[in-house]
Amino acid sequence: MEASHTQPTVVVRVRPRHAPDVWREIELLERQTLHDLHSAIQDAFELDDEHLYAFYLNNRPFDKLFNYEGPGTKRETRRTEDTSLAALELKQNKRFLYLFDFGDELRHEVRVLRRGARQSEASYPRIVASHGKAPEQYPDWNELDAPDPGEEEDGEEHTHACAHGEVASRISAEVRQALEQLIPEVESCAAANRVRWTGQSTSDVEDDDADVGDDLEGDDDDYDVHFKPGPPPPPAELKRHYGLAKDLLQHAGGDLGVIHVVVEHSIDENVIGWLCHLPDDLSQAELHEPALDLAQALLASEPQLGLRRSMPRLLMRAGHPDQALAALDECLIQEPDDTELLLDAGDLQATLGNTDQAIVSYRAALNWAGSDLELREEILETLLPLLEKTGQRDEASRLVRSEQQLVERVAPWAVATPLRREQPKVGRNDPCPCGSGKKFKKCCGKPD
Repeated sequence: MEASHTQPTVVVRVRPRHAPDVWREIELLERQTLHDLHSAIQDAFELDDEHLYAFYLNNRPFDKLFNYEGPGTKRETRRTEDTSLAALELKQNKRFLYLFDFGDELRHEVRVLRRGARQSEASYPRIVASHGKAPEQYPDWNELDAPDPGEEEDGEEHTHACAHGEVASRISAEVRQALEQLIPEVESCAAANRVRWTGQSTSDVEDDDADVGDDLEGDDDDYDVHFKPGPPPPPAELKRHYGLAKDLLQHAGGDLGVIHVVVEHSIDENVIGWLCHLPDDLSQAELHEPALDLAQALLASEPQLGLRRSMPRLLMRAGHPDQALAALDECLIQEPDDTELLLDAGDLQATLGNTDQAIVSYRAALNWAGSDLELREEILETLLPLLEKTGQRDEASRLVRSEQQLVERVAPWAVATPLRREQPKVGRNDPCPCGSGKKFKKCCGKPD
């Protein structure tokens, strides 16, 4: 039997999606199972263990190729109680999804932090670090929408009991006055950005009082992914937006929390979202230096901003391939199995003529794409020609056959679309050839 002190452990950080500022670090023996991790999460967040649950190793909910389901489900699938953590060969920074309660879908991000060794006196699983109070399992959303005690209805005033009280307490009257002078113009820009991405003519975002941590992700969670966004403003207007964004950051001392408290709470618009979209819009308009300048200023304020995923693309468009590769490598260190990042890596390597590296990245992206058939087809449209170009015709044919079998297994009701493109490939981030001014993936390249 292995000596207790040499038994390896793995430490993961778990964050509820609906309370991203709260987390628990849990250490388990590698020989323990996903079901043991489930039980530890239940205890750590005081959840009621009377619902079905599952883990998704590619971080995509309900993916049939990467699901591990717990006791109680009748489907024939991989079982959590039979799957040890060691068997999963988890990389550092690997992220995967824990979904509890298939009805209300309480989602939690699980991130692998580090390896360790068993301590003889310790009992596993165990919590080794904690931040924040465990949120209610099913919060009363009406109560969450109510203003904090002492907070004015317009959201301008914050007490220390408020989630942003600490930020509000350090905002001087001069800073507040300077920011308030920019509010009308900022509101117009942010509202136009919302209409462009959602088609909404009025602000009806469900979670108006979301914590600044939600907004700092810089992703599109607040937008309807099925809506085709309109084109960005013309270059002259984008230059005005850029100047306004720089003024906003300068007056706030580069602190996005200050912008959130003073500006967002006053106008009820997603100002951070507008700021995070702006660098890519500037880049597409070939305003490369302003795009990079704004992106770097935003990241200096919040290093974990989701915008960092766009930096490789911004740098490549600006003619800085070496910096683009370095930025992409850094992103992949933080999110090693992210499909979109791996696809970006393949595109970048292919653009630079590094065919072998591009093939490796595309293959990894294809693997973690799971049962997303549209994304798999997009990857194959680039990967297959590269395989043929490098003399791997047999491998390309094998891959086509394997993909057709996967389509039949994952979606037997779907009709497999051709895996080869007759026209030259248009990159998903390239301008759409129809002339709309949108990205190809947001226009003609977006499925109906």
